[in-house]
Amino acid sequence: MSQIEETKIGFLASVAAAIGISIGGGVWVTPVVAGSMAGPTIILLGVLAAIPIFLSFPAYFTLIKGWPTSAGHYFYPSRLLLPENKSVGQLIGWLAVWMMTSLGAVAIIQYILIPGAEIIHSVAPIVSTHSLVLLLITFSFTVVWFGLRMIGWIEIVLSALLLISIAAVVLPGFGAVNPDNLSPLTPPSVGGAVAAFALLYSIAAASFYTVDFGGGVKDAEERVTQSITIAATANITIAILIGVVSVGIVSYTQLSNETLAFVALQYLPSELLVVVGFGAVLAGVTSNIVFIMIMNRYVKATASDGLIPDIFGKTNKYGEPMNFLVLLYVITIATTFLNIPLSVLATCLTLAFLTTFSIGPLIGIRLPSQFPDFFEKDALQSSRYLTPTLVRYTSIGAIGINTVSFAFVSFQTPLAFAVYLGLITIGTVLYGIRRKQADITPDPSAVPTAD
Repeated sequence: MSQIEETKIGFLASVAAAIGISIGGGVWVTPVVAGSMAGPTIILLGVLAAIPIFLSFPAYFTLIKGWPTSAGHYFYPSRLLLPENKSVGQLIGWLAVWMMTSLGAVAIIQYILIPGAEIIHSVAPIVSTHSLVLLLITFSFTVVWFGLRMIGWIEIVLSALLLISIAAVVLPGFGAVNPDNLSPLTPPSVGGAVAAFALLYSIAAASFYTVDFGGGVKDAEERVTQSITIAATANITIAILIGVVSVGIVSYTQLSNETLAFVALQYLPSELLVVVGFGAVLAGVTSNIVFIMIMNRYVKATASDGLIPDIFGKTNKYGEPMNFLVLLYVITIATTFLNIPLSVLATCLTLAFLTTFSIGPLIGIRLPSQFPDFFEKDALQSSRYLTPTLVRYTSIGAIGINTVSFAFVSFQTPLAFAVYLGLITIGTVLYGIRRKQADITPDPSAVPTAD
C-alpha cells in the first residue's frame, strides 16, 4: 500500500474541519427532523446520545494513537477487523466508504445547500435557488482542488462564521419559545423517540470522520483524538439547543421535513432573513468541503488497493484525485434536480452513520486478542485509560446501542432502509466484480505493529 504524502494541517484546522463536517448541513437539518419525531424529549435524548459517543472513544482513540492514517474507515476494517478473513474485512470497509460516497454524489452535497439558497432567493429574487446551489457546489469543489492546507484555512474561517450565525439565529429563539409546546398532551411514540435519539447521536458521531483525514494532521496521535472530543461535545450541545428552540416555537407535529430556516422564520424579523440564509449557506458549504475532501481520501485508499481503477486515484499537484473530483462534480451538478424528502435523507444518512461508526467498536472488541501488540505502542503505553479490557467492554456497549438504534430507525422510515439496502447490494456487486478483475487482497504488511 502506498499513500500519497500530503501537507499536514494544524490542530485548529483539524478542530474546525471536525466541527464543520456535522455542524454544517447536518445540524441545520437533523435536530429539526429529530424534534418532529421526539418533541420535547429531544433534550433528554440529546444528553443520552452522548453515551454511545463516549463508549466509542476508547476503540477509536486506540486505533488513532496506534495507527494515525487517512481513510481510517476503510483501512482499519480491511486490515484489523477480520485478519482471518481479509476479504470480508475489506468488503466491510469498502461498503462503509461506498455508502457515504454514493449518498454524497447523488443527494447530500447538493441537498444541504438548498435551505440556504431558498432563503437567499426570497431576499434577493434576482438570484435563482438552483443557480446559487450550482455556484456553491462549484466553490466547494474549487477549494478542495487546492488541497488539504487550503481546506484547513477555509474551514477555520467558515466554521467560526458558522458558529456566530447559528448563535445569531438560535439564541433569540429562546425568547419566542411557547411553554405549551414543551409539554404536549400527546407524547411521541417510543419508536419515534429512539429514531430521534439515533439522529442526534449521528450528529455528534460525525466527528469520528476526523479519522479519515487523520493522516494529514500534525501530531495526529494526540491532536486527532482531541479534535474529535471537542467537536463531538460542540455538536451535541448545539443540536440540543436547536432542538429545544425548534419544538418550543413550532409544535413538533408541524416540523416534518422542515429545517432550522423554517423555524427561524417564525420569530426573526424579515430584515434578519439574510442572517438565516447566510447561516444556512455557510452550513452547507462548510460540510461539503470536508465531506468532499474525505471522499477523496476514500478514493485514494481504495485505488491503492485495486478496488477501483487506478485512473481515479491519479492526483493533482496538491494531492487530490483530480479525475475523481471531476467525475464527482459532474454527477453532483447533474443530480441537483432530485427532490428527496428531508426526513428520508436524514434517516438514510443516519443508517449509514450507524454502520460506519460501528467499525471502530467492532475492531475494539477483537483488537486485544487479535493484535495484542497494538497496545504496546508508545502512544498507547502513555495512556492509562486505553487498556485492552476497557476498549473491549466499552466497544461491546457501543455496538449494542448502535444495533438497537439501527433497528428503530429502519422501522420508523422504511423507505430510508430500502435505500440503504439498495446501496449495500450495489456495493457488494461492485466489490464482487472487481475481485474478478484484479487482485485486491489487502497487503498484510500494512498492519502496524508495536514501536
